[in-house]
Amino acid sequence: DIPVVGAVHSSGQLGLVERHLGLMPSNEARAPDKHIQDIGNIVLEQVDVELLQQLAMRARMPVGSIIDNVGSVAVRLKIGVARDVAFGFYYADDLEALERYGAELVYFSPVADRVLPDVDGIFIGGGFPETSMEMLEANVGMRQAMAGYIERGYPVYAECGGLMYLCRNIIWGSRVCAMVGVIDA
Repeated sequence: DIPVVGAVHSSGQLGLVERHLGLMPSNEARAPDKHIQDIGNIVLEQVDVELLQQLAMRARMPVGSIIDNVGSVAVRLKIGVARDVAFGFYYADDLEALERYGAELVYFSPVADRVLPDVDGIFIGGGFPETSMEMLEANVGMRQAMAGYIERGYPVYAECGGLMYLCRNIIWGSRVCAMVGVIDA
């Protein structure tokens, strides 16, 4: 038997604002805390949260690849994280895991900063670089700094929009803007 703890009914209050290519990124969302609180209130009205908590307390934890302890960290690595209007899609769990395992996160803006921070590696997440491509192109200092950093062999992890930024160009509509140029695409 599976107990029913409630049902969250369809409501306009539960909707998430969307924009170009999907959800509104957290770095652009307006009043996300209020929206989350509103959703929480709806859940509290329609779900037996106390029963849900009781069931969760009785559940067995999965056995697997969760890392509990990576040991002591002799050197605390600094990871540069690109975060601005162009890059804002990050999973909080990823950033928290980096910190939990000893990394110091150093945020920088490929749009506004002219140089990279002094870091041991870089993380360029997703976002919408195509909507800021003129600003990214105009920041020649950052593009050159990023290319040089990569050419010197430093590690860079990029995903989605971050990979677009590392390419030769971004083409959107009839516009073409130069990017970092380390990926031949």
